[in-house]
Amino acid sequence: MPKVSVVIAVYNGARYIHRAINAALKQTYADLDIVVVDDASTDDTEKIVRKMRSDAPITYLRNDKNQERCLSRNIGASAATGEYVFFLDYDDEWRPTYVAESLDVFDRESADVVCSILRSKIDTESKLIYTSKKKLSADASALLFSALIGGTPGTAFRKSTFPEYRNEFLFREDWEIVLRAASMGLKISVVDNDTVLVREHHHRTSTTEPRYYAATMRVYESYRDSVPLPYRALFDFEIGSTYLRHGNLLRGWWLCLSAMRRRADLFADGRQWLLLLKRGFRLDRWLNPALRHVSRSKVN
Repeated sequence: MPKVSVVIAVYNGARYIHRAINAALKQTYADLDIVVVDDASTDDTEKIVRKMRSDAPITYLRNDKNQERCLSRNIGASAATGEYVFFLDYDDEWRPTYVAESLDVFDRESADVVCSILRSKIDTESKLIYTSKKKLSADASALLFSALIGGTPGTAFRKSTFPEYRNEFLFREDWEIVLRAASMGLKISVVDNDTVLVREHHHRTSTTEPRYYAATMRVYESYRDSVPLPYRALFDFEIGSTYLRHGNLLRGWWLCLSAMRRRADLFADGRQWLLLLKRGFRLDRWLNPALRHVSRSKVN
């Protein structure tokens, strides 16, 4: 059996880190170890992890200063001894079969990257809030360019081809790394088996954060011209919807409507129209300069 390493980057995660570690330890796949990278936490994270490692296969690494999650994940991946590297955020969890089912996909499809669809949300006490039943495309490229795959707790890599996270894309680093993997010719496979549990809580990174917007614009500038033409409308729609969420109404409507004209499936999808109505009339955000940074790149 190939060995698996689970990398958990954490900063001030004392409330949830034990739940993430236990989720990894409870996997049905046995040949597994855990690498925790503490990004200079100031709470009880270190104490909790050191206590848990006394009777579990856990390597604990600590940064001298806070360096953000991208570098921490890369440090963890470098220290990993497994043939496959699975990433789990400190505040999320997995169902017990997640690793085993992902490894089946690695083996069956000779994949370099396996991405799981993130369907289920849990609360602060790990109770299920809801599970999305949304029907998604079976086309992995359509999911990729729509930013529907790449979420960190649902993404695993063959270590030999791991491309590393880039800090300049922080807040969209999870989408950027799979876009880059695809551009490198790596084989990306998708599994939709509802084995990843994403926690909802007040301290989670918000998609309304201005840095999320700025990172999305960097993704746009870096990858738009290389997106295959059949999928460029999906990519534009994702970017346009982010413009709308952050108050850039003119650019957002232009990109989204242009994308809908080019993709009949987007135009026919009532959920996308509801999204436009929800985000497209947030005039209060237009009045907030922090949410209104306009990309300097030309929209083609």
